[in-house]
Amino acid sequence: PISCNKIVVAWDGENSGKMRYNLYNQYKANRKSKDWYGKIELSDNEIRFEQEKEKSYLKQKIRIQQYLEELFVRQIYNLDGVEGDDIIAYYTQLYHKDEYITIYTNDRDLCQMVEFDNVNVFVANKKVLVNKNNYFVYFKHDFRNLRLLKTFCGDNGDNIKGVSGIKEDKFLSLFPEAVKTPLQISDILDKTKLLIEERSKTKKAPLKVLNNIIKGINTDKELIGEELYSINYQLVNLLEPMLNREDKHIIKEEATTPLSDENRNSKNLLKYMQEDGFFTLWNSGISDFCKPFYATIVKEKNLYKESLNK
Repeated sequence: PISCNKIVVAWDGENSGKMRYNLYNQYKANRKSKDWYGKIELSDNEIRFEQEKEKSYLKQKIRIQQYLEELFVRQIYNLDGVEGDDIIAYYTQLYHKDEYITIYTNDRDLCQMVEFDNVNVFVANKKVLVNKNNYFVYFKHDFRNLRLLKTFCGDNGDNIKGVSGIKEDKFLSLFPEAVKTPLQISDILDKTKLLIEERSKTKKAPLKVLNNIIKGINTDKELIGEELYSINYQLVNLLEPMLNREDKHIIKEEATTPLSDENRNSKNLLKYMQEDGFFTLWNSGISDFCKPFYATIVKEKNLYKESLNK
């Protein structure tokens, strides 16, 4: 376990993704859990099953939040319509000069944050620690082109449609400059025009994918042309997180306000663990469970003491 002197957990808010959905109504519409894009017809039994599953998830989420409170872990949640990624992105931009930040995530989108100094991203599903110096080893393109790739290639996980017929490997074969050089959307369109001209000189018909790029055609034809590129870029660009002024204020408050030690203690944690039957699975004591959090607990307690003396 790695000890940290500050831990911040970012939770998706209620209706998380609503801001992006307002921009593009197919955003994450492939996920049943989003009730704001339209209901799926279910049988009575399926409805009961989904309701029980949701209750179980909510119960577990609340319990985890209770555990984290006792361990002096900072938590940012209850920001309506806001996604955890936007919280993390904004926090990183605020504090990367003053803190050494490691982001733990399964979401490659957050690798955009390696643009900032003192930032590493642990991509959990790949089990790799990524920063601006080694990003290329794992992803085979310049880290500054991640947004560009997603703009043109889309993102299946978030149901963002890219240009029809182009995936990441194809994109990099057509535009090898993206491997080492940061590019803009206009650079790709200019290069595409040159590729079409070169093929016409040799009397070759232009590749269909090149025409799709120039015209901005995607599979569903929901968006087209400049609108496709403009909307996609806004959807994937975490350098401009989708937060309103109040959201930003709350993030700053939660990140900096000293945590009181009056109601946070190991007795509460032990109570939760006993209620959950935790020790039937954990073959050690509570002190071993808390050990990775000791540096955090000490640091946060000291900050609170200092705030009382001011």
